[in-house]
Amino acid sequence: MRRPLAYPLLFLLLFPPPPVSAETNTYTAELKESAKRLRLQEHRYWHALLHYKTGVFGTESLVDDRNFFLSPRGKTDPAAELDAAIDGFFAQGEEEQTLPRCRFPARYDWLIQRLAADLSRLPEVSCRTLEENLKRIDAKSASMVFASGHMNAPASMFGHTLLRFDSSYESPLLSYAVNYAARIDRRDNGLAYAFKGIFGLYPGYFSILPYYDKVKEYSNMDQRDLWEYRLNLTEDDVRRMVLHVMELQGIYSDYFFFKENCSYDLLFLLEVAAPSARLTDRFRGFTIPIDTLKAVRSEGLVSDPVFRPSQARKIRHMASSLDEANIRKARSVLDNTVSPREILADGMPDTTKGRILDLASETIQLRYAKRQYTKEEYLKRFLEVLAARSTIPGTESGLSPLPVPEPPEGGHGSSRVALAAGIREDDVFLEASGRPAYHDLLDADDGFTPGSQIEFSRATVRYYPDTGRLRLQQWDLIHILSLAGRDTFFRPVSWKFRTGFATKPLPGGSDALVFSLNPGGGMTWDTRPLGLVHVLLEAEVNVAGKYSPDYTGGVGLVAGILRPMTGSWKILLEARQIFGVLGDEKRGREFSAVLRQGISLHRHHALFVDVGRTVSPGLHYNEAKFSWNIYF
Repeated sequence: MRRPLAYPLLFLLLFPPPPVSAETNTYTAELKESAKRLRLQEHRYWHALLHYKTGVFGTESLVDDRNFFLSPRGKTDPAAELDAAIDGFFAQGEEEQTLPRCRFPARYDWLIQRLAADLSRLPEVSCRTLEENLKRIDAKSASMVFASGHMNAPASMFGHTLLRFDSSYESPLLSYAVNYAARIDRRDNGLAYAFKGIFGLYPGYFSILPYYDKVKEYSNMDQRDLWEYRLNLTEDDVRRMVLHVMELQGIYSDYFFFKENCSYDLLFLLEVAAPSARLTDRFRGFTIPIDTLKAVRSEGLVSDPVFRPSQARKIRHMASSLDEANIRKARSVLDNTVSPREILADGMPDTTKGRILDLASETIQLRYAKRQYTKEEYLKRFLEVLAARSTIPGTESGLSPLPVPEPPEGGHGSSRVALAAGIREDDVFLEASGRPAYHDLLDADDGFTPGSQIEFSRATVRYYPDTGRLRLQQWDLIHILSLAGRDTFFRPVSWKFRTGFATKPLPGGSDALVFSLNPGGGMTWDTRPLGLVHVLLEAEVNVAGKYSPDYTGGVGLVAGILRPMTGSWKILLEARQIFGVLGDEKRGREFSAVLRQGISLHRHHALFVDVGRTVSPGLHYNEAKFSWNIYF
């Protein structure tokens, strides 16, 4: 009857469970006491590793995933999380994901160094998956990459930043990139997308992926230029950053379009790599990718950039070397109405033939990247063009080097304040205005997308000295305008959206504070020498108690020309007609014309001169204004 008990007893004698020894408890207490004495729970690096920030309601991590913390109170209690991390030193097991030392290698590396922990007194732990990932990434150095803005993608209007871990491979395209982005619900409509993005209702995740995939996505498909900045970090610095990225895999944080976004959360990685850098503390309100790039440069963390032009920029540069007739020939090759062999048979110079075929070849590649061709169609057309091109003597087309634009950090500051003086009919006025972000059509284009305007919360206060009237003249909650030029190869849609409050004059000398909603869409042509010629259909809804009934609804047309006169001087000539069709139709009818000029004096200063006329039933007036703008 006793025999069945013999086997378990024998097993326990041969393979006893690892006891929690008194020595382990003693060493755990020693480490915790040492951490407390060193006040590591208050150390800035510990806060960077856990993404802690101190606000009105105390200290809290910006990471919202509970799996990122070892302590149940870890999100808001750095000391409790530190104690739990020290307890994790002594965890054992076979599954790596259950071992804190494998799951959170960056924080354990730092703690072991700060506490001068005796590794011989800690259990041996094998983190094979972690070591394999480190070997696969093979990070020797790192770069910060800025992708220029993409006006027809709302989440990418301000640009985007990501990191690249450069390996021992010669080509950076074979390296890995680190990207932070919102995981959106593809079923959401535009309104739900904006609402969730603004109020942090999408989860944001870090991902590691081949860099060539991001180049294909941004440069080829989205037509966005890339700027690659080598980070001034040692290999040990880069290793710390890689370890922290490993900790963040599968971990989410609430994603906010204007604050905790793609660029802001990357700054924590840089602070882990370069502990002396203070980056996240700089951003209390809006976080704009260009501004994070400027902050990183001001810390001395990046060197001069390498410019990687988009395929769209390359195509436009190639087209600029040809006249209209030859551009049409290249387009005919694309449309399959003219074969590449017919281009060879033309009597034009070989240099021109080469440029036509090079232009066709580059555009075929772009169309395939945008999934406009099947793989079979792409290979057939591309190889036909290459075969024809190879028969032209010489390999060079004599094309001039592609001009490198001003890097994004070389542009004006995203925030702006302005002081203005003007006159409306016989009434002199003074104005003060400001915006936290981002770019006006008349602002200097260096570092920005020409023909674009994105302004958030731009407010203007106007004062009439003769009568003592002070009023809110305008408060644009959002004002977005994309005048994307159409040409032979690219045919984007131009569009606008503005909503906010404005004070509008009424017949009889009174005025009203009006809430407005003004969407529109149309086309823009990049013509020379005129500039960007645009025509947009618009709708406008105004709401105010002084209307009868309390609103107006209208449709109409706006047409204009945006032209750079010199590198620092731009003009905008625009006319607009709105016809009232709903509500107070009479007051909803309005014609206006304006001539605006912007003169950039310096990266931080510009002068604007506006002259305009407005006509509506029972009301017409002229207005002129001179303003001094300061960027920061």
